[in-house]
Amino acid sequence: MKINICLALIALVPGAFASQVSLSPGNVIGYLGEYNGTFTAASILDHQTGTINEPAQDGSYWLNSDGGPANAYIVVDLGGLFHLTSFDLFNTHNANYGARGTGNFSIEASNSIAPGIGVGADLSGPIVTLLSGTLLSANPASDPLVAQTFLSSDTGSYRYIRFSPHTVATANRSCCGDNNYGLNELRVFEGPASQAPEPATLAFIGGGLVILGLRSRKRTA
Repeated sequence: MKINICLALIALVPGAFASQVSLSPGNVIGYLGEYNGTFTAASILDHQTGTINEPAQDGSYWLNSDGGPANAYIVVDLGGLFHLTSFDLFNTHNANYGARGTGNFSIEASNSIAPGIGVGADLSGPIVTLLSGTLLSANPASDPLVAQTFLSSDTGSYRYIRFSPHTVATANRSCCGDNNYGLNELRVFEGPASQAPEPATLAFIGGGLVILGLRSRKRTA
């Protein structure tokens, strides 16, 4: 009984857990590098729940063009200000080819945008790097794709983010020129700007603990 009450008190703490930001392909507002208009940048937001498989080259993931720009990027409008805590990335293996995945990458953020050097918008104003990481290559023999989780190192709140691949990682030999980056899906998670409870919340929890103490004394009296 005591454990259940304690768990209920914790569950009532506002913003105690991170939640996924609701996104769709329409949230992609800019990009540089896209393969033939088929493997589009917007595809990184088309499978926001469930498992992900790549049985065929069906255009459900993003690929940079053959020998495409080394500074390829994809810009996402989150639709509001969020304190971003983590990201799940699903690398591509380009169906059965085992090629064109991303290795080193970064995710940057800003609260303003301007016309980019590619299609649509790019970040502008003060830009911060939320994380720099390395994706493991995806093996075509091991579908479904595995989510690789990375934590944000910044405590601010942002509306716009940019996925920036820097190197290629593939299970098999890379093909078709340089900069053959790819990504299947990006999922974004947000949480409270501070995990420290507000004074009113602390008072509420304290009151609950006092009640537990009084009940314990009554039972042992």
